[in-house]
Amino acid sequence: MSVIEEIRTKADIIDIVSSYISLNQSGKYFKSICPFHSEKTPSFIVNPDRQSWHCFGACGTGGDVFSFVMRIESIGFGESIKFLANKTGVKLKEKDNDLKFKELYEANLIALRFFQDNLNSKNAKYANEYLVKRGIDTETARMFNLGLSSGDLLSYLKTNGVKENTAESVGLIKKFDSGYRDFFKGRLMFPIHDWKGNVIGFGARSLDDSIPKYVNTPATSLFDKKSILYGLNLAHGSIKKSKKAIIVEGYMDVIAAHQKGYSNVVASMGTAITKQQVGALKFIGNEFILALDADFAGQEATLRSLDSAWELIGNSQSLNKKSFSNGNNTPFSLKIAEVPQGQDPDELIRKDFKKWEFIIDNSEPLIDYLIRILSLKIDIKSGEGKMQLVKNVFPLVTSIDNFFDQDKYIRILSKKLEVSESSVRSSFSSLKNNNNDYRKKGDLHLISNLNPKIEGQLEKYVLCLLLDNPEFKEDILEYSPENFSNSEYKEIFIRWRNSPNIDQLNNNLDGYLTNLLNELLSNKPVSLDMKQKKHALFECLNRLERDHLLELQKEILSTKHEKIPPPRDLEDKIIELNKLIKKSFLKR
Repeated sequence: MSVIEEIRTKADIIDIVSSYISLNQSGKYFKSICPFHSEKTPSFIVNPDRQSWHCFGACGTGGDVFSFVMRIESIGFGESIKFLANKTGVKLKEKDNDLKFKELYEANLIALRFFQDNLNSKNAKYANEYLVKRGIDTETARMFNLGLSSGDLLSYLKTNGVKENTAESVGLIKKFDSGYRDFFKGRLMFPIHDWKGNVIGFGARSLDDSIPKYVNTPATSLFDKKSILYGLNLAHGSIKKSKKAIIVEGYMDVIAAHQKGYSNVVASMGTAITKQQVGALKFIGNEFILALDADFAGQEATLRSLDSAWELIGNSQSLNKKSFSNGNNTPFSLKIAEVPQGQDPDELIRKDFKKWEFIIDNSEPLIDYLIRILSLKIDIKSGEGKMQLVKNVFPLVTSIDNFFDQDKYIRILSKKLEVSESSVRSSFSSLKNNNNDYRKKGDLHLISNLNPKIEGQLEKYVLCLLLDNPEFKEDILEYSPENFSNSEYKEIFIRWRNSPNIDQLNNNLDGYLTNLLNELLSNKPVSLDMKQKKHALFECLNRLERDHLLELQKEILSTKHEKIPPPRDLEDKIIELNKLIKKSFLKR
């Protein structure tokens, strides 16, 4: 029995959930006010037989005991295992890999102390003068653990028990023909933490205008620039509380914002926003504002970000249609705040804070921004240009649940393109039909021998197919992870969808899921041609979705009192759920 399975058998979901909220029994199920959103009518249901939970209100989500702990504690899957192991008395063996990471974290922590001591020394006058010039006060410098790379770091590390190969593996020193040298020298140091506060790397700025101005820790087993948001360790609580995150480009932007009280600001490390960074924010917030320069380069960076990562947010809006949702569902919100040309957030915050507040408060919704910017970059006077603009905004417009908002953007496009609204609607219908072509199925039913009663069999089969056929990724971007009942399978599915390849997926997984991934990779699906594989995949996905919806229907109906009619909002949910179930059967 694996550690995950042992914890699942010992962690009773009623005990775990009731330690956070008060549960009231309703038939064989338990109900409560949802702990994840404000509501008056209980919509949170716990199923002790399946050891699962689901919110039938604004959240529209659910899962098992692991997913509940992940959500209520705002932690990842690996952390939820440790949390529940402690609750249930399951002993976790410390792996060699865990010991290795402890050693690496400790090396960075020792280096951090060295850099901080340097900045506080009498020889750091020039560095402190630079901080004063940039408007950074002593308290803020201390809060961000700023430091200075001077003196002999290598000797300090050796004195404190850090081996040369360890220091090299975390990017603190570099080997040359003449021996090891400090990687950072004569630079202002910006420690970079993961959201839990572990030091995973450093950013460094030259103080004498030497090139390059900024350097980062090279890629290591701890440090991957694409996965990190600078300042998230300090902003995590604020983002979780306000559900809003502001994303800027640089270290100084974040520091200036926090010093002025904007504690929900993080930075993308100077890169276009990546899927991994967006994924980290989606766990704790649902409103995101991207604050970038208004010049051409800033616009290009924004468009690259949207193209490479923000589809995660857009798809999550349409995903709500795939799982149970209601009209009060709070979707992810994307806005763009353009900083005046020639300025960056750091400069604007320090020189004109009221203007910064105004820009943030009046940030532009994503679709409005795209229509405006792309209209300047595309020849919308030509038929080809008109169609190109429609194609770019079609996925986002159609992902909006609210018909009236969809209608608003159709009118905006009609006016911008100088065409009739019916022409825009016709283009949307054509694009929608093309996107649905791959869903058409023949008479083959290749998975009829799979038993849906066996827990996880379908989910495991789907993952095997997807891992073996990465080309299917684009076909299933809109498929809801909520249809997976096991958190470990759901986690691998989400991470696979957001990873460029298997190697990156393996690096992104918590250690406890690595063995499961290897097992899935070794279980090759039966030999089928590509057409048959796609048929099999969508039969499985459809059955998982239908089983999920039927289980939700069963739970929501079982908690009704037979002599008391359900309240209006619950009645609406039942009606919508029945429609979704009917639709799932029509896909067969």
